[in-house]
Amino acid sequence: MSDSYSKIEVKSSKAGGKSCMGGCMKGVMVMLVLAVVGLLLLGAVGGVVYLNREKLGLPTMAELKQDFDQGFSQGVEKARERAAEKKKQSPSAAAGKSKRRIASSAPMHVNQASFAKASQRKDVLVLVDYYADWCGPCKRLAPDLEKLVREHGDKVVVLKVNVDSDGELAQQAGVSSIPDVRILYGGKQVDRFVGQLPYKKIEKLILKHESLLPPPGEVKAMPSSNGVGTIDPVTKRYLPPGMSRK
Repeated sequence: MSDSYSKIEVKSSKAGGKSCMGGCMKGVMVMLVLAVVGLLLLGAVGGVVYLNREKLGLPTMAELKQDFDQGFSQGVEKARERAAEKKKQSPSAAAGKSKRRIASSAPMHVNQASFAKASQRKDVLVLVDYYADWCGPCKRLAPDLEKLVREHGDKVVVLKVNVDSDGELAQQAGVSSIPDVRILYGGKQVDRFVGQLPYKKIEKLILKHESLLPPPGEVKAMPSSNGVGTIDPVTKRYLPPGMSRK
């Protein structure tokens, strides 16, 4: 009896498997037929539209190609115009247009003997950096001053005065803390900042006083000064930060 039941179960499972496979195959075939019918319908609709394109007012392939070529050419021309406009507005292009001579490409160390002449320049702004080798803020400021000269060497020169080896210059200028940076034109102080300042603000100071500079090839006549530059003094004599005179 049990053997007969097992035979019946085996036969029923095989029949169920066959029916399942048959159903899946039918489903796949139906999907394939529907896909083929869809493609045929799409092709037929496309053919009818193509044959009646003139009646429908649709552009021809030649017209589409012409419109594409024209639009592409216009896009390229606009991109070139934007690039040319951007180049005109760039600082390097403006410097090239002015044709002003590059006065310096790196900061210059000066002393008592060379400072007088260097600070009297009338063709560029003169930035004087009073510093010391042991001064942390001075060391952090130095790369920004080097960058300033590289990018605006036609507008400014940087003079570096070591307050330890050239203390007399620092005393004459009334330097009381460092870094002390003076901006001169023709020996006269036009601006100043003390301490470390972000590069963009230093650059802004130079561009602020750029109008003082003469046109390319011309040097303004400036009144003579006392030989060390007309620097606004500070009453307190130079002392390193954190130290007081006894």
